[in-house]
Amino acid sequence: MKTTIIFLFIFHVSFLGFSQDLEMLTEEKYNNLFLSSKQDSINKVLIGKKAKDFKFRTMKGDSIQLSKLEGKPTIITIFYGVCNPCMREIPVINKLARKYAFQSVKFISISTQDTPESIKALEHFLSTKNQDSAYIDEITVVAASYAGEAYKIPQHKDFKNETKDFLKENYLVDSAPMMFFIDREGVIQFISVGYNMNYDYYPFYTTKIEALLKE
Repeated sequence: MKTTIIFLFIFHVSFLGFSQDLEMLTEEKYNNLFLSSKQDSINKVLIGKKAKDFKFRTMKGDSIQLSKLEGKPTIITIFYGVCNPCMREIPVINKLARKYAFQSVKFISISTQDTPESIKALEHFLSTKNQDSAYIDEITVVAASYAGEAYKIPQHKDFKNETKDFLKENYLVDSAPMMFFIDREGVIQFISVGYNMNYDYYPFYTTKIEALLKE
């Protein structure tokens, strides 16, 4: 099983290169090019609403609870290991986490599929290819939680993916990457769906975070 996982990681991530001439993503371009009817439906349900509280075990062995982060703008990223756009977005998230490390902005990345073992293998592989391709310490990483003997066959039909079910029900997550921008009061202010590798998202995301800090 582990060999298969590593092979899939290599297949999806081995060409993890970045264009030197990315077009800057703006609010107008995002709305015109990437704001689909699907995302519009998600926005209507979640934007302006209190984010559903959760308490997840982190890769460091402790736990993180969303409601205890009130007072801090929080960025939640949804990913999984064999999602190539998810992997290409990691350096951008790292850059944001470094920029706002001393401004009380919390970054949480939650996998909808990967067990702790899978994430450890992924991060080890990514770190050997590019030191900025694995999540940095400023980002709290959460593995998927399965009911049953998850470490044996996590995708087996008999094992309930509790993390994925929670995110689908309460955050309308059915794809990745997704990013939720939550203000100091715990209210969802913006949701980004997908990641187009032809654009530089860093200035766009920075604008969204600056707006959270001003509230």
